[in-house]
Amino acid sequence: MTDAHVKMALRLQAAFGLRREEASKFSPSWADRGEMIVVRASTAKGGRARNVAIPTDGQRSLLDEALRLVKRPNSETRQRVTSTPCQKATRPSIRAAAGFGSG
Repeated sequence: MTDAHVKMALRLQAAFGLRREEASKFSPSWADRGEMIVVRASTAKGGRARNVAIPTDGQRSLLDEALRLVKRPNSETRQRVTSTPCQKATRPSIRAAAGFGSG
């Protein structure tokens, strides 16, 4: 895992409202359904899968960037954005890491 992967998980949290575990175990190639992403039941709160809409071009670009990040040199994809759960972070630090400022 690199800092780029942790940063991507934080950006996914900020852009899509994902919880920490959902973002750290996010698999862009599996989750992307075009107009929405699907959060796996195994990572979602309460064990229930959920759908999250992709209403903006910025969210679509971020999802495409996440997919490029997890691609391996031999064209296989990793299962997740990060290989281990992210450290606990507060909302202000998530927003700052994602490039949205301090608040």
